[in-house]
Amino acid sequence: MPLNPLDRESEPFSQYGNISADGIQRLLGAPNLNALQILIRETVQNSWDAGKDIPGPVGYRVRFRELSKPEHKALKEIVFDDLPRYTDNPVRPIKKTLNKKKLNVIEICDFGTSGLAGPTHPDEVPKAGESPDFVVFLRNIGSPRDTVFGGGTYGYGKSCLYAISQCQTIVVYSATTNTGEYTRRFMACRIASRYDID
Repeated sequence: MPLNPLDRESEPFSQYGNISADGIQRLLGAPNLNALQILIRETVQNSWDAGKDIPGPVGYRVRFRELSKPEHKALKEIVFDDLPRYTDNPVRPIKKTLNKKKLNVIEICDFGTSGLAGPTHPDEVPKAGESPDFVVFLRNIGSPRDTVFGGGTYGYGKSCLYAISQCQTIVVYSATTNTGEYTRRFMACRIASRYDID
């Protein structure tokens, strides 16, 4: 059964103002560690925090690999089919990346964790005892993790994922729960320069 292309949701500047993606990246500063060291440190911390309330061991894996031809095609035709048409610069990093003959990715997985649970939009209030991790990780910047002995905020942790990507893009799959029900979630997200469209 063929899959429908994903819908794109680009955040517009509101009448009250916004912080740009460039501003977000500058606010996060320049740490002493290199990008790969930060990536490992922050993703291990997030996986550990997400598994502390789950019985059993937490699994964590990182690998660098080349996407298969079907995977590469799915990214172009399903995940990123609806790219915006820019008025200023039609050739953007995401387009350059997708048009490569071979596409390499860093794949980070964890197991035995809670996953990115909770509501999918910031204006939804989590129910009692429900985690807001999906919104905190994929929608908001700098939100503190409500975790005893947790590792700070998601802002710095997730910024390293975008920073190490040549096209400032991450693709996330999570098997988790929402309102007590098992669910699977898939989302691609990019933090990049502003653009104008027709």
